[in-house]
Amino acid sequence: MAHGSDRALEGLSPHSYDGYDDPSDLRAALASKERDLDMAAQIGLSLAEQNRGLQLQLEQTARFSQDLAERADTDRRLFLDRSLQMDDVVQRVHLLETTAQDQVQVNQALETRLQAVRTENRTLREDLRSLTVHFAEIEASHGKTTHSSLKALHKLHSLETTLEQERIHLADTRNQLAHLADRATSQGNNFGTTLRALQDNLSKVCQNLDDLRGEMVELQSDRQDVDAAVRQDIQDYRSLLDDARATIENLLELHAMQSEPSNVELSPPSLDRSLAQALSSPPLYPTLAPRPWPPALAASPTPSDPGTPTDRPSSPLRLLPSGMLDGFGRPPAQLGLRMLNYYSRGPGR
Repeated sequence: MAHGSDRALEGLSPHSYDGYDDPSDLRAALASKERDLDMAAQIGLSLAEQNRGLQLQLEQTARFSQDLAERADTDRRLFLDRSLQMDDVVQRVHLLETTAQDQVQVNQALETRLQAVRTENRTLREDLRSLTVHFAEIEASHGKTTHSSLKALHKLHSLETTLEQERIHLADTRNQLAHLADRATSQGNNFGTTLRALQDNLSKVCQNLDDLRGEMVELQSDRQDVDAAVRQDIQDYRSLLDDARATIENLLELHAMQSEPSNVELSPPSLDRSLAQALSSPPLYPTLAPRPWPPALAASPTPSDPGTPTDRPSSPLRLLPSGMLDGFGRPPAQLGLRMLNYYSRGPGR
């Protein structure tokens, strides 16, 4: 109440105090002003409530209009589905005409189907009339909010006309089924000729596949012989490596016995360090990757287990020039160590 009096005093101009000589009259004027302000606030609240109510009604009207539009779209889809069903009827009639031998039975089936279509069409018309009555009631109760629904109703009428035209087209299609049956018979004969030609081509392809499999077996046999030779070379070089290791140990023992003691102890590198240096040094010959299988043999279903001799790389000894071999046709010991390192990293280890 004190705040209301302050607002009332603020609303009065300085000249308004001149007409009130008595303080009681001034308080009465202030109380009247405060009542007017309270009434204005109540009127503002009432108007705000009415505005919210109108806003809610407007939102409900918008949702109702959206529901009407969705229902109209659903009805339109229903009519489209019915049209597709009639197209399916046409296809079934075509199949019956091409496969049936008794024309009278086919005609009876078509008449039965057409009667069912007519019955379904009458049902759709009754649904359409009920929808029309329902839309009329909605239009009477909601006025301008049903404008979009009326447009959808006009579209439904257009769809009904389209369905009637499709029914007429179905009758025309029925007259063309006899001509289509003759054409189907001719196409069946052509299909038989094409099938025989495809069978001949299939026999040729099977024969070519058998030939490729035989060649693959021969190539695998050749590679097994090569892998056997490589394994023999590895065994020889391992034997040479053992001999070289024994010789180096003997030389180290002889050097240890012949050396004199000194202030600085000099010891030769260990055997393992020498072998590691020999294995880590760059190779004296290029390493060639194994040649891939031909595409026709690679696509063959014949299995090949990993780790078999056919998966090992070809022996690099065949690539060495004759000048690098000793009197017995063998390479030096260091080259043998590198060869052993090469095959120790391969899949045949």
